[in-house]
Amino acid sequence: MKDWEIVREDIERVVLPTIHEMMAKGDPLLYVRHSGRCCKQVAYLLTCYLQEQLPDYHWTAWESTFTDYMEDYPHAWVYGESKTGQSDLILDYGKLQTEYAFFQETNGNVYPTLLDSKGNRFFTTEEELELDMEIDGERKQIIPPEDVLMAFVGMTFGEAYQTLKKKLEEAGR
Repeated sequence: MKDWEIVREDIERVVLPTIHEMMAKGDPLLYVRHSGRCCKQVAYLLTCYLQEQLPDYHWTAWESTFTDYMEDYPHAWVYGESKTGQSDLILDYGKLQTEYAFFQETNGNVYPTLLDSKGNRFFTTEEELELDMEIDGERKQIIPPEDVLMAFVGMTFGEAYQTLKKKLEEAGR
């Protein structure tokens, strides 16, 4: 099993349930109204987590406008560009529905082709999300911005990330 596949298991078993639990508690009405869709918050937290767990990749969060049969909506995912010649990685765990979730190898930051019934692509634009964080150059350790309040969560980014790390430690990861 590849390193990223082990990390994928941790994300699916511990990280995502923890993120959704924090959001459901932080603003239950907003969380329910959005049907558990919290792609931007998930992308930010996963980008930091992946920078610690898989440092052989340069991790960035991306957002695009997706179109489905009813509406246009923003959606975010995470892309990992290999620093060592391995395959790049792309993942999307922003929706609660697991059939839309994926973590896979890719050839560049190309979101898997999603077509509607008429053969149209589901997204129209893409741009890198701003991720305000500092990196300690010697230890390569992420220092989350403590003062950025996260939507849904009801706590700062730093508090949310520390909660996530604590849950991983409790799970023996």
